[in-house]
Amino acid sequence: MRWMVILSLLGTIVPYAIAREVVVIKPTANLNTPNSAYLEFDYYRFISPSESYLAKAVYVQIRSSARFDFGVDWVHIDGGAIQTAWNLRYVVLPETEQAPGVALGMFEMADGVPPTLYLVGTRTQSQDSLHAGVYLRQGQVGWGIAHQQRTRPNLEVAIEYYRQPGGDGLLSLCLTQPVQARVSLSVYATANDRTRRLEVIGASVAFNL
Repeated sequence: MRWMVILSLLGTIVPYAIAREVVVIKPTANLNTPNSAYLEFDYYRFISPSESYLAKAVYVQIRSSARFDFGVDWVHIDGGAIQTAWNLRYVVLPETEQAPGVALGMFEMADGVPPTLYLVGTRTQSQDSLHAGVYLRQGQVGWGIAHQQRTRPNLEVAIEYYRQPGGDGLLSLCLTQPVQARVSLSVYATANDRTRRLEVIGASVAFNL
């Protein structure tokens, strides 16, 4: 899945075509198809009053079973070294017609970075999905909610609010369009609710292998 290597690392969502189950930043409890891989190339700009930079990222996710997946993210910020982080997720309760899915996991598993633990729930309807989760990092708690809506012709619209543990809130919007059965393109943007500034804009291409 696409997780955050740094707080400004954002992503995309394509639950009906692509395996990486993320709503912009936060993970979901969607049940994946096992024994496959996901590859994504991401390019984004981070903007703040104190700094601005371009970044390029590669995300790889492996689904070893219907309930478990893990992945690694590589991010290169202009003028800096490549950052590497790992993530993992286990779907404790698969979603049913009567109950939402529930998943446990961890992301930001990297040298010098405290990992974030999470518990998320997902409820899927015919054309949309709702997600909610809680996050724990260094004894501080965060939370997030998100909504995905599928429109015609197969355009995915995702909006998400993520309150970082001990940090600011991030409001994100992502548009994703499949171009082939296994390929999707996305554009996204994130604003900080404390500064009321746009912080990240980016685009990515994703492949389900």
